Amino acid sequence: MRQSLLNGILEAVYYNKARKIENLSIFEIGDTYTQADEILRLAGATTGLFTSHLWRGDKQVADFYVLKGILDTFFEKMNVKAVYKPCQDLAAFHPGRTAAIYVDGIKIGILGELHPRTSKEMGVPGTVAFEMELTPLLLQRPKFEYKMMNKYPSVTRDLAIVVKKEIPSEDILELIRQTVRKNLVSLEVFDVYTGENIALDEKSLAIKLTLEDTTKTLESADVDKIIKSILNRLDFTYKAHLRD
Repeated sequence: MRQSLLNGILEAVYYNKARKIENLSIFEIGDTYTQADEILRLAGATTGLFTSHLWRGDKQVADFYVLKGILDTFFEKMNVKAVYKPCQDLAAFHPGRTAAIYVDGIKIGILGELHPRTSKEMGVPGTVAFEMELTPLLLQRPKFEYKMMNKYPSVTRDLAIVVKKEIPSEDILELIRQTVRKNLVSLEVFDVYTGENIALDEKSLAIKLTLEDTTKTLESADVDKIIKSILNRLDFTYKAHLRD
């Protein structure tokens, strides 16, 4: 009786890669077993190109943030607040690109890029995967909320925030959520950069946020005021700043 779904998921990735299917996203829901319990789990993996718009020259390679975005959407639909915390104690996963998933303070799963050694041994290079307990989410019986569509247009801004490497991206996002509150529609990290023009102990987070106001159209001055508040709090709390 299997203790994890990940072995089957990664075997499916290998099977497809061996047949020249390089771009793949799969998932499985199933029971796993310990000596005492039967646990319903959800697991998945993605590898290769996640999306490609050749006519625009855009390619999005499957990575940690792509898979995290998928899970964020899943949790949002389930009306569940998930928190990601760095995790470095799993031999099969990359120590710098892996996070434990918590809901209500309880660890329910793991998300990360496979360790280069693991991916080489299994023949699944460039693969990111996750696995989590599903029952705790189902027991919460999520209540969905409905609201009228906003008749005023939303505004999207991209920010490149430079911050110390040891500060989790989730901490930056949570501070932005607290600052923007009712005006925030969506928020995501879509790129992480280290290298030229960035200090060795820092990273640059490319963050996309979408804003709206249910009472009026947001003018440039309104958006600039919100962005200034975000930058002031990021500077005060984490000494973070806009990338030059």
